[in-house]
Amino acid sequence: MRLKSELQTYCLATETLQAQLSHANARQQTLIDCKVCFADAVRVGIIMSRRLNFDDNTAIFDILESKVGARCAELNKIAREAHLPVQGGATERVTVCREDGKDAAVEFHHVRLLPFGEDTTAKTLWEIVELGGLVTDRHFRVARRSDDMVAMASRFTVPSDSSSTVSVDVRAVAKRFATPMGMVILVESLSEWSVEHATAGDWKQSTEETGWVVVHEVPRRRDATPPACQLRTTMKLRPNAPSVGNCRSARSSFTGGVGDVVIPSFRDIMNSHHQSVENFLMDASHRTVAA
Repeated sequence: MRLKSELQTYCLATETLQAQLSHANARQQTLIDCKVCFADAVRVGIIMSRRLNFDDNTAIFDILESKVGARCAELNKIAREAHLPVQGGATERVTVCREDGKDAAVEFHHVRLLPFGEDTTAKTLWEIVELGGLVTDRHFRVARRSDDMVAMASRFTVPSDSSSTVSVDVRAVAKRFATPMGMVILVESLSEWSVEHATAGDWKQSTEETGWVVVHEVPRRRDATPPACQLRTTMKLRPNAPSVGNCRSARSSFTGGVGDVVIPSFRDIMNSHHQSVENFLMDASHRTVAA
């Protein structure tokens, strides 16, 4: 009788566990289906912001595309710079630079060492670019201009403090290149920044950004070492003349709103992009192992 009772208890526990596993598998499939539907919706343009009129940006995208095309001669220089040694797995630098007689720019450097192969990381990164990014709490539109070129219109909202928020409308063109040293993406963008404050007046500022992203393999020290690659990004931001009310002043410096609002907000957005890429790769790796 005791053996029969224990057997019945084990059978009941097994049925309960099986039911829980079935529920978990169903829940997992639902989440996967939701992600697939979201990705497909973005690709066909179903998810979009009514406030972002993509057609009005065609002329801007043409200008940005021509600027990207004019930078093709930089590819070898960028590839060499991207292969300079870096200490540590992740580094970040923000500097002020002035070159070629241009106005001063703020330069954002990001480097991350990722435990994934170059091909996997490059392919995943470009898929994210084609989707308009992974940050879903914003408005965006994406158009593929060619197999290797994407135009994007995005609106970000960055919390500033309890009484104000920072909004930025970004028009960008990104083009990828396959080089012997890895994948290179050239980026050109224009951004319109605005701050809405509960008591102070509204403030606006436009900026121009130019930069690049490189993914390249890290040489293995021995055969047993798992694959790894380095993701390196450099973006230069230049402020244009700010606008307060209906008045525009001379080209802005890095003081005032640019230093207090634009630079820290742009840094937050860049960090968010890099973290999203790393999280996406980690999640994809875990799903592959689980499968």
